[in-house]
Amino acid sequence: MTALLIGGGVAGLTAAIWLTRYEAPFTWVSPDGEVGGILRGVYNPIIDYPGCYAENGPAAVESLRRWADHLAPPAADTIERVRAVDSGFEVTGAAATSTYPFVLVATGTRRRLLGVPGEAEGLGQWVLTSTGATPERFRGQRVMLVGGGDAAVEGALNTLDAGAAEVVVVSRSGLHAQRQFIERFESEPRAQLWPSDASPTSFAHDGQVGQVNLDDGSTIEIDIVVVRVGVEPVRPVLDPRPRIDARGFLIVDGRGETDVPGLFAAGDVTSTPLRSIATSVGDATRAARTIAELLGIWT
Repeated sequence: MTALLIGGGVAGLTAAIWLTRYEAPFTWVSPDGEVGGILRGVYNPIIDYPGCYAENGPAAVESLRRWADHLAPPAADTIERVRAVDSGFEVTGAAATSTYPFVLVATGTRRRLLGVPGEAEGLGQWVLTSTGATPERFRGQRVMLVGGGDAAVEGALNTLDAGAAEVVVVSRSGLHAQRQFIERFESEPRAQLWPSDASPTSFAHDGQVGQVNLDDGSTIEIDIVVVRVGVEPVRPVLDPRPRIDARGFLIVDGRGETDVPGLFAAGDVTSTPLRSIATSVGDATRAARTIAELLGIWT
């Protein structure tokens, strides 16, 4: 029997390391056959995993690749559907359908967007999701950060450090970030919190300046918008759908198993209260151990 491991991020790599160590048979896939996951788009220092400090996410990915060099790399495949059948799970990929007795979903997250008119058209141009990828773009610009959590408020501070002329944070629920971020934000003369709880309803650009319409009836002219409203899970269609939390993240038990027997999940795709390298490593180690037991490798 061979288990299927889906995902090339920290959780996927960790599970592959442990399944290899247990000599448990498994197939490993990621969309592009690479490791790294969402870390590829993280530009702040990686400080949450002892012994593995990295300047940013791409630097951490280089370290992950060195770990992955000791393993067979994941195959490039996009898993579209995982359906429970009598023999385990029928798994549909981009090119073929196969059956596995156990499946571990470690597919991580992506940055959540608002889904309002004009957002997709401006994405990557004047609508961004990161403040660290190209900080030079913010120099002298009027910047809007959408969101009130850590990512938005810290992102606002990053744009100020990069030389933004002014920064406004728009949030539907005020600021709910770490106190240190809020205190510094409130002390910055170039920064302001929009006076009403609001959220964008549409984006537009006339070739010179962007316009953001808010649901409080206001319109703001701005040079750059950064949307930082959290992340959402990335996962294939799961049939039957396991239990999920209010935001769509998979709920697992103490072994890393969902309420669909034989279907496991690890890392950021689960309803963990903290998404980090450290928690992903722990989740995947636990799930891999359980799968090895079920395969009869570890007793």
